[in-house]
Amino acid sequence: MVDSKGGGASCFLRTKEQMLLSIKEQIALIVAAVVLFSLKGSVHVTAIENAELLLNVVSIGVFAYSLLVLYDTAKSVLIIIDFDG
Repeated sequence: MVDSKGGGASCFLRTKEQMLLSIKEQIALIVAAVVLFSLKGSVHVTAIENAELLLNVVSIGVFAYSLLVLYDTAKSVLIIIDFDG
């Protein structure tokens, strides 16, 4: 696509960097979710009052932010697909 438009790979340098950042964010969010769910099942955490509620709220926050990052990545892909040069 870039070769046919004559723009070169430099046209998408910032987009590529941002997409790589989004992928790294997604990996970090997956790790955070796994840690949160592991903590939620821990005996030590369940002994703390309202700890389960706090972990549920943080898990929902991680999920919501993950959806935002996914939307941003999808938008970047659509920018590349719709590129006219």
